[in-house]
Amino acid sequence: MTLSKYLSRLSPRMLALVFFVMILGGSFVSTTYLYRQAEQQEEAAIRVHVRNLAEAAAGLVDVELHESIQKPEQIATENYQRLLRPLVAFHRRHSSIQYLWTARILAGDRQQQLVLETVMDDTIRMRQEQLGRKQQSFPALAVFDLTATSAKSIPALRAGKVYTFDSLLYTDSTGAYVEARAPLQDQAGNLIGYVGVDFAKDSYDSRIRKVRRAGLITVLLALVTSILVTQVMAEMRRQTFAHLAHVERAEAEMRAQRDAAAKANAAKGELLRIASHDLKNPLAAIAGMSGLLLKMLRARPDQTAVKDEVEVLDTIHGSARHMSEIVRGILTNEGLEQGGVPFQPAATDVAKLVGDVLRFNAPAAQRKNLAIHEEITAGLVATADAKLLREAFDNYVSNAIKYSPPGRSITISLSAGPAAGEWEFAVRDEGPGLSAEDQARLFEKFRKLTPRPTGGESSTGLGLSIVKAIAGLHHGQVGCDSAPGRGSRFWLRLPLVPPTA
Repeated sequence: MTLSKYLSRLSPRMLALVFFVMILGGSFVSTTYLYRQAEQQEEAAIRVHVRNLAEAAAGLVDVELHESIQKPEQIATENYQRLLRPLVAFHRRHSSIQYLWTARILAGDRQQQLVLETVMDDTIRMRQEQLGRKQQSFPALAVFDLTATSAKSIPALRAGKVYTFDSLLYTDSTGAYVEARAPLQDQAGNLIGYVGVDFAKDSYDSRIRKVRRAGLITVLLALVTSILVTQVMAEMRRQTFAHLAHVERAEAEMRAQRDAAAKANAAKGELLRIASHDLKNPLAAIAGMSGLLLKMLRARPDQTAVKDEVEVLDTIHGSARHMSEIVRGILTNEGLEQGGVPFQPAATDVAKLVGDVLRFNAPAAQRKNLAIHEEITAGLVATADAKLLREAFDNYVSNAIKYSPPGRSITISLSAGPAAGEWEFAVRDEGPGLSAEDQARLFEKFRKLTPRPTGGESSTGLGLSIVKAIAGLHHGQVGCDSAPGRGSRFWLRLPLVPPTA
């Protein structure tokens, strides 16, 4: 028997009851599903909000000053209060926060030391008590073992990422919270601690109750108006779309904030570019004039040059040249990244180019009594931008000379690469070598690594990033094979004919 025939046999009252149950059941199922979706979206929005709070609070901490706080007696110092005040002000602006603190990672990630805690401030403590929140304060600079749950945050923090605990409500001895931690890193990018933010459970419950209340109201409305199908559906759609619109507005605001940050970074880059251009010519003039005066003083036949004058001019000349190198590096890097440097590939005698670079760097090598060994494949011709290649080769060779101890040797090689259709330029030195941490940051801009030049030479921290950018234009690769105490081998591998040529 078909459903239509079965329904046709029912009395009007029974038929009305069947439709009522069907409509009510459908309304209940639909409303329950939509409520659960809304609850999940609200929970996700809370987690994002707490992550943003932790990241913003981390930006208020002076990491260098934070590292100087080591002893309990420093709590009463002005430096400690300077660190604490911005976090207290931040906590006051965000009443949903229950705990805001910083900690230092110790003992191979097995312990942590509490450094700052806003609950130490009387106004924060009083407001928390007014909100009915139980407060538990730990002694500042006390050391605690990391629990297994707490230790899960360390890998993400070491990677420079904000960590939110997997459980929506993180529970420990002080209560239950939505907790996020943002890393505190030194200038070298090393993790020294974190900022923790605990989103109060009452704030979480309040937001979730609003969603549940909306769901309950929807169910009640569906129950009361289930007979009037169109009104039920209209009410459900109105409430559902209103909530979705709220979520979309929140997401749009977050996207707008992200776009504003990107524009700010772009403006900062533009300002840096303008400043670099305005500095370039004056620095070149200072370097040129000081070099000329230095040469004139040293060439006096009557030996009347005053030693102090020569030293001052030598310092001015060296500093101006170093600043010129930095400005030139910034402009080159910017041009390579933004497409401002023209890429003009053509048939290039790579072996001849290597020879030119070695002759240019020979005086610097001779001053340090360095032996240069050449393993050059003669006649190697590739399609490349000769000007950019010269820049890349020179950066590799000059770096090897800077970081090699006097009296050692450097090996320059040019040969076919490991893969078909590519060639390799490599520079091997007998310098101090590089740790795994240094190698991970090797080709980043403005990275000063652990090894230092052995002859007092200057370093801008831009050369290797320029080599990487040049390799990218040629669809090539850069790399380094090294270990502490075993020297380093820097290599550049490019196709004989780039795809864009």
